[in-house]
Amino acid sequence: MVRLGVSLPALMQMMGHKDIRMTLRYVEVVQLDLQREFHRARQNIASLHTVPQLLLPAPAAPVHADYTTIRQAIATTRHLFQLLQPQLEPKAKRKLHRLSQRLLNIAHELDDFSAK
Repeated sequence: MVRLGVSLPALMQMMGHKDIRMTLRYVEVVQLDLQREFHRARQNIASLHTVPQLLLPAPAAPVHADYTTIRQAIATTRHLFQLLQPQLEPKAKRKLHRLSQRLLNIAHELDDFSAK
């Protein structure tokens, strides 16, 4: 029943046990069960945290991109990263921070390029 998705507290109630240790005597947990639970938990976390969408108006005519427009897009993206970062796991936070730093470096290069 555990492999079918019944939680241990529910199984304990079904079996009429008053102590979870008694229920655990009947439950054999193998490596495959642990892997399945780990992947299920990761999927649940991924579905809880959605990435915010950057809503840009659909252009009626071709858009002319200039340095200011690109700089604003980079700043907006970095701001969205900052909003998303508190919801992430430590490893994902570090990756997002590195990506944000890369964007900042690109923005600085763009400033240098536009000054020439």
